[in-house]
Amino acid sequence: MRSIVVVHPQWHAGHGIHGQEHSFRAYEGVVRAVTSVSPLVEVTEPGCLVFSSRGPSRYFGGEHRVVSMVQSLVAGVDPGCFGIGVADSRFAAMAAAHMAAGRGQPCIIDSSITQQFIDALPVGALHRLAAIPEDVVDLFLRLGLLSGVAYVAHLTTPVFSLLGKSFSWRDLILVAGGLF
Repeated sequence: MRSIVVVHPQWHAGHGIHGQEHSFRAYEGVVRAVTSVSPLVEVTEPGCLVFSSRGPSRYFGGEHRVVSMVQSLVAGVDPGCFGIGVADSRFAAMAAAHMAAGRGQPCIIDSSITQQFIDALPVGALHRLAAIPEDVVDLFLRLGLLSGVAYVAHLTTPVFSLLGKSFSWRDLILVAGGLF
């Protein structure tokens, strides 16, 4: 499922000094603006929100139109530095959003290159994008477990489709775990 992520990389530095509650309240204006495009928005932390691309892109005529709408809405509420990323997974969309914040323009990752995009990310991205503690990422590096992480990331690619729904190995593992 394609996700759209809006990230304000410096939000916590500017608003978090007054406490997390203030930071959430200050971010509410951005969330309200984005809910005019998609009613189901998840705030993962102050300065970062995620929503599905599927409904809004169908309703508004494509991901590019949704992204331009979200960009203008967010810029109207908070003209500071922010990025918008679109990709097949939340992790890839988060990485694309951080990249977009640095470049100053939205970053839409095509479905055909999402895996190559994730593979090209540096190991430090695990700490920043997936909220994995830095010492754990360092431990992964020393133990050589990154190949295992890369293997798990490949489990989300669709294996087959049934009744219009595609299933990945991860889905099959979850179903099998529920049966036993």
